[in-house]
Amino acid sequence: CRPGTKVIELGCGQGLVGIVALALGAGEVHFQDYDEGVIRDLTVPVVEENIRVLGATHRRKVRFFAGDWGTLCSDVLGPQGLVNAYHVVLSTETIYNEEASRRLLSCIKSCLKPDGVCYLSAKSFYFGVGGGVASFRNLLDRDGTFRHRSLQVIDDGRSNRREILELCPR
Repeated sequence: CRPGTKVIELGCGQGLVGIVALALGAGEVHFQDYDEGVIRDLTVPVVEENIRVLGATHRRKVRFFAGDWGTLCSDVLGPQGLVNAYHVVLSTETIYNEEASRRLLSCIKSCLKPDGVCYLSAKSFYFGVGGGVASFRNLLDRDGTFRHRSLQVIDDGRSNRREILELCPR
């Protein structure tokens, strides 16, 4: 990451991917999760402990948000707060069903700068709930906003296959 890079991790949970972005030199990292309790009781303590290790200068580079992706832009930061604000959008294990995938895609479209990139890591299939990489790729193709490609497929033969996708605005 370059020093001025602004990153958001959507559906952050512990915020581990965003912490890596901080460690790699991102200028600012925002952490978002649906559940306010997750942010307060899990994300903030984990990020704060990692900032302690990384050095106090990283403290001013983080913000935390709780709320639904569908209303994140308008409810959390105001109508123009997140629009085209981020160079990098990160998300892990968030496309578990088709409704979540649609909401996530809408949020990514709102948040990402025209020359930005989104990295999304997910299971190939989420059994019983209808989500996964194949259905998300179909959604991306129907929507047409992003070029996408698989950067890596992780298949150890013992567990559900996972993939890392890169999304770039057309």
